[in-house]
Amino acid sequence: MKQPLLLLFALFLSFAAYAQNAQNMTATYYNYSVPKGLTAADYKRAVKGYSDVLAKNPKDANAYVNRAKAKLELKQYEDAIKDFNSAIKYKPTDMDAVYNRGIAKIVLGDFRNALADMSKVIKAKPQDADAYFSRAYSKMNMNNPKGAVQDYNIVLKIDSTYTEAYYYRGVLNSQLNKEKEACADWQKAAAFDDRAAKMLKKHCK
Repeated sequence: MKQPLLLLFALFLSFAAYAQNAQNMTATYYNYSVPKGLTAADYKRAVKGYSDVLAKNPKDANAYVNRAKAKLELKQYEDAIKDFNSAIKYKPTDMDAVYNRGIAKIVLGDFRNALADMSKVIKAKPQDADAYFSRAYSKMNMNNPKGAVQDYNIVLKIDSTYTEAYYYRGVLNSQLNKEKEACADWQKAAAFDDRAAKMLKKHCK
């Protein structure tokens, strides 16, 4: 899934300091992707900062997106979806918001609506391997293994190094009684994925 999230704001400001003072910043400085790996306190400050920005400009799509991303890190998935909805309302072409809304839906087990979001991203960005992967994962959880395999095939056509796609396609191929194909997938993933290595050892000679 889309990692790492890139930091695009002023070079000399740390994220924590920025988030704490976001209400004082102009749009030029807060249009960035929320970085991962910070503390819960950092993300809470980010939420507060973006809330202050939105109090002044309630139609700022970028602020909604970035507040939603901070909420994702805090595992506030339903609230994050509400913010992504607002972002998309004011900026319908923001596929980053649509994609991340789909990720939140996957976490909540709403695979049908996650699939719809990923399909929107794919329509706009047909070479987005992450969107295909997430749609495949949704299909897999909706008991559509053949459809999931088709999407994993596209993922690997776009990016032949996408380890997780090999692992999950292997799982699905095994369920479809295509053991040779499953073993080939796990073989390609085994060096980088312990799950694939275990499946290879258990099911393949």
